[in-house]
Amino acid sequence: MLTGTSDAGGLGRQFRARLAWSFFSLVAPNWDKLSDGQPGDDGDVWPRNTKSHLAYTKGRLTQKQKQGAARSVPQDYLQRRSDHLTPGQMKRWRATYRSGLADLATRMPMQQARGTAANAAWRETRAEGAPTILSRWGDREDTTLVDEGTLRRSMTIGQLTTAGYTPGDQNQVAEETTGELVVGTRAAWASAHHKGSGRLPVRRFWPKKFPTEWWSQIMGQAEATIVDIVRHIERGTA
Repeated sequence: MLTGTSDAGGLGRQFRARLAWSFFSLVAPNWDKLSDGQPGDDGDVWPRNTKSHLAYTKGRLTQKQKQGAARSVPQDYLQRRSDHLTPGQMKRWRATYRSGLADLATRMPMQQARGTAANAAWRETRAEGAPTILSRWGDREDTTLVDEGTLRRSMTIGQLTTAGYTPGDQNQVAEETTGELVVGTRAAWASAHHKGSGRLPVRRFWPKKFPTEWWSQIMGQAEATIVDIVRHIERGTA
């Protein structure tokens, strides 16, 4: 019954379902601790996002990403850079830009001239005290690996019923074959974050070695099902 080779009463399926539910019921809250910068249940701590990543990368989201970014991206980031300038700073920026463009347009293609003139205008405006992207957003509070929410949702605790375990998200993996239970996520980039890849640091979604408390909860669910199986066998024998 436990391995699935014989499961007339469905208790073997319930055994594996309880193991899957136990796994995600431990991983989900542990993820939230790690994402908020706290140590996980095994003492692990996720590396925090760098200032430059927070300022220049994490806020540049697609419209789809913006809908799920309430915890990680402030709404004022989604405005244009010029929206954060005072009227005086904006007037100075435009004057510098027009002056630079008039000169550069005679020496290079117009598109290149516009970009070069804009960069020069921003440098001068910042030198006069205008806020920079790095100074405005580099030090903000942040939740790690929560932008669209795709990865976090794939760890959502599913439903445990008499029919088995229903995953909490379409990207969540809780699959069984004879003698095996596979749990995890198939969300894009999950493996790269979990194992680390290139410039991505290792941020494990679950501990490499489960804490004793985790095993106690998992085995508690397993033992409860084993008791049910023994009772089923006894009733069948009687």
